[in-house]
Amino acid sequence: MQTRWIKVAGIVSIVAFATIIIRLLLAGNEDTWLCVNGSWVAHGNPVEAAPTTPCGYN
Repeated sequence: MQTRWIKVAGIVSIVAFATIIIRLLLAGNEDTWLCVNGSWVAHGNPVEAAPTTPCGYN
């Protein structure tokens, strides 16, 4: 009975770990500039300055 719970706990741990890793890999860059309504808006805390190129449709 105890070995069954150890196996279940191991499987749950592996699934949780895999979910966290996949989430981190697919999250993308959180510190970037986004084009919103024709102007650049900081998303997160970007290190680089805002882009000088126009954004959106003019």
